[in-house]
Amino acid sequence: SVMFWGCFGWHGVGPLVVVKGNIDSDDYINILANNFILWVNNYSNSIFQQNGASCHTSTYSVWW
Repeated sequence: SVMFWGCFGWHGVGPLVVVKGNIDSDDYINILANNFILWVNNYSNSIFQQNGASCHTSTYSVWW
């Protein structure tokens, strides 16, 4: 299976990442660290939201 991870904001869309198979917390953190952080650092006053998937709400992901 193939999934996509993406983000968007007031200023436009961020990176779109193709994910093969399922992702766990480690994969999710890698996506955030290698894609989201680079994009969101260009903007101030950001609000981070997620949809409640288990990889988003794990103890490790919440800590990160």
